[in-house]
This record gives sequence, structure tokens and C-alpha cells, in this order.
Amino acid sequence: MPKIIKNIESTILSVAQDLFIEQGYEKTDIRQIASKANIAVGTLYNYYKNKQELFFAVFKHNIANTIVSLKQVVKKYDDPEQCVYHFLWVLQKDVRGQQYQWWKHLHDEYAKRKGKDSTLKDIGQSLKETFMKIKTLMDELFDSYSRSLTGEKLVESVAKRLPTTVFTMLFSLMNRIPGETEENLKYVCYYIKCMCRAGNYEQ
Repeated sequence: MPKIIKNIESTILSVAQDLFIEQGYEKTDIRQIASKANIAVGTLYNYYKNKQELFFAVFKHNIANTIVSLKQVVKKYDDPEQCVYHFLWVLQKDVRGQQYQWWKHLHDEYAKRKGKDSTLKDIGQSLKETFMKIKTLMDELFDSYSRSLTGEKLVESVAKRLPTTVFTMLFSLMNRIPGETEENLKYVCYYIKCMCRAGNYEQ
């Protein structure tokens, strides 16, 4: 029976995350992770069969934490405008600070091996579910914001497109203008405010 050490899995995930962020996926190996976690390589393999499986476990752990943080923001701020700002701040912070390597590696792996790896299919499903959870939170938040600005719910034509547009804007600005986080956030918040005020753009 494999030797199981108390709390070792959380240590492995924490150490692996630090190394993946610091060095990237390709330059990080199992021996480095085991050494920094002060465990034998064999012990690590009791939990994860290879580096890719460990990488995906770290990714899933991070996106789960992001969802929890976003829900906490929604509960904390009664003012919709403040809530929108802090919601986006958490989203960009997690992706920029922790998950960029995850997204890039997953994108590269999909490009190379799409349809050929069951693990990739599983993580792909996890990503879709995560996006839908964030989208649901955004839907509720933007509708609340619209009601606070106009007294009316966000019209369907805007509501249908706004979360995806905000995702695209936020992450594009992060990549293209990485040194201006505050200005990027203000810009996206201003766009959301304009759309929530504008009503039906088709009229």
C-alpha cells in the first residue's frame, strides 16, 4: 500500500504551482517539485502519475479558488459599481498572477493533441464549466448594475454578449498593456457602465 503523508497533497500542489509560475511548464520537472516539497519522487507518484496530471490538478485547484473569491466579492459589495470593479480585479489578478501559464500550456496542448487525450477532454470540460459559472455570476452582477443605473433589467441583446466581450477586453488589455492594470480595469468598467446605461443597441 502506498505511503500517505498527512497534508502532503496540499504541499505538492502549492510547490508545483510556485515552480510552474516561476519556471513555466516545460522547465519544471517532477524531481524539482519533490525536492522542494521535501518528499521522495516515488511518494509524489503515489498522488500524480506524471507532470501533466499534476499540472491539471494545480489548474483545477486554482480555478476553484477563483470562483470562491468571485462569489465572496459579490456577497461583500452592495454597491454594484464597486462590485463590478472588484470582481474584475480578482479575475485579472488570478489569471495574470497564477493562471497565465495554465491557459497558455492548455492552449498549446489542445493545438497539438486535440481529440487524442482523455485528460485534455476532461480539463476542457472543466474549463467550459468554469466559464459558465463565471458567466452566471457576471449575468447577475451586470443585471443588478443596470437596474441601479436605469431602474430596468439589462436588455437581452446586451446581456447575451456582455460577459464574453468583457472577458475578451480584459485579457487582451492584460496581454497588450500589462503595465497599466488600474487603467485597464477602469476602461473595462467604463465600458460596462456605458453598456448597462445604453439599453438596446439595436433600437
